Amino acid sequence: MKVHQVPQDDSILEGHSRACYAQDGNGQYLITKSRGWQVEAIANRQALSDVEEKIAQAARDVGEGRASPLAFHMACFHMNAGLLAAHTGIWSLRIRRHLRPSVFARLPDRLLQRYANAFGIALSSLKRGPNSGQEAP
Repeated sequence: MKVHQVPQDDSILEGHSRACYAQDGNGQYLITKSRGWQVEAIANRQALSDVEEKIAQAARDVGEGRASPLAFHMACFHMNAGLLAAHTGIWSLRIRRHLRPSVFARLPDRLLQRYANAFGIALSSLKRGPNSGQEAP
């Protein structure tokens, strides 16, 4: 892409710019500023919409007793069982089991604290789930 073709559309950058590479008149690559690209903005809005729907679905599942509050917090922090396992040192199979409300309710506080530490939230917030008035980070 040539320097004069670098998109300058409004996007998620909200008035800021970022560096991108473009060719000058001599064919040399140089770093130039871009305020964004409309296609990028559309893709980001769609991705954000999908994330918000997953969080809302997790909140509904917790509210209806189909999932534990852990599922809601995992959705809020964009984590799956494997990623949460890496942060907590708890096997992903155990984490998937802890997504069941009946199992989660019996977990000791020391184990729940590991989850709370991974999310950077208080233990009480972890136990309450979406009813705690917490918004997604």
